[in-house]
Amino acid sequence: MGLTHPIALLALTAEGGRLARQIQTTFPGSEVYGMTGRVTDCDIPFTQTGDTVIDLFQAGRPIVAICAAGILIRILGPHLADKQT
Repeated sequence: MGLTHPIALLALTAEGGRLARQIQTTFPGSEVYGMTGRVTDCDIPFTQTGDTVIDLFQAGRPIVAICAAGILIRILGPHLADKQT
């Protein structure tokens, strides 16, 4: 069963960006999203974490975020219909 959308590897720090590049080797076609000013080695730079995560989520993209889980919970919580969807 293949993914319909490429995995978005989201990094907020330089160290996270390095880890995202390592993970990317396991998932061909995945893209590294890196926060501007912190992550220089990325495929797609971004400046607004919340907007980027919401856009990826609403587009149905699988997201692997290299950051504190609480950040994602606060960003995505209001966009979840329930625990199963």
